[in-house]
Amino acid sequence: MADTPILIIILALIYISSLLSIGVFLSYRSFKTKLLNLRVLGFAFIGFGVDFILIFLKAPSFLINIVVNTCFILMTIFTYTTFYKGRKRLGTIFIGAVILLRLIDCIARWNYNFTTPLASSLTDESRIYYYIFQLAVRGEFTIATGWLAYSSLTTYSNQRKMEDIEPWIQKRYFILGIGALVFLLQNLFVFLLPMDGTGYTSIQGMIVGILLLIVSIFFGACQLIGWIMPPKLKAYFNRDFQPKNSYQNINEDLTEEELMKQLMEDG
Repeated sequence: MADTPILIIILALIYISSLLSIGVFLSYRSFKTKLLNLRVLGFAFIGFGVDFILIFLKAPSFLINIVVNTCFILMTIFTYTTFYKGRKRLGTIFIGAVILLRLIDCIARWNYNFTTPLASSLTDESRIYYYIFQLAVRGEFTIATGWLAYSSLTTYSNQRKMEDIEPWIQKRYFILGIGALVFLLQNLFVFLLPMDGTGYTSIQGMIVGILLLIVSIFFGACQLIGWIMPPKLKAYFNRDFQPKNSYQNINEDLTEEELMKQLMEDG
């Protein structure tokens, strides 16, 4: 960690803080609303934060791998149970694909000690396995993050036709979807990292590392804003909202709980 540029360390701390804040908030909210899917997502965000800490502390790779494995699987389970509950075949395909790609990832890490970025130069023998490793990692990342982006943005589009749902709740899914969509840029940036083992200490590595953290922080910020909607922003989104029934109960927790249940039933 001593060789890591200070700017990357600062950005990483911001990212870790946002992930842990979201995770704790969602875990608390899940106990309050009794929505298990929120608890699953909360544990996933806490896990991502812990994983980042383990990477900076240079913890054993098998431990880092176990934590991140669990996080991607939890994210996929959240998307399925929130938007597609009841469609068992679809859930089995996506969750099974993530687990399979994670298995390939694990085998490559354990046999060749691959990391992102690389800690040492690739040999001719290991180069092909490194690309297989990265394709597996990028594949599971795309499934977990891309499916969340697609589901959130589709939900936002569908909700705009429902006049009884408050605009701030609709905007939540737009914010979550855009954040996940931008997060997918990591799949492009990661292939720009140095292949000679210099990691983030080289100019190229530092620039790419900053780009990776910028999109990561944007994702974390979108999740933070989406789930912990500031009152002023909520009021701004609701400025023109007129309930069809003037006596409609718009209690925040009840509205959110009913919405989540509706998404589970209609997904």
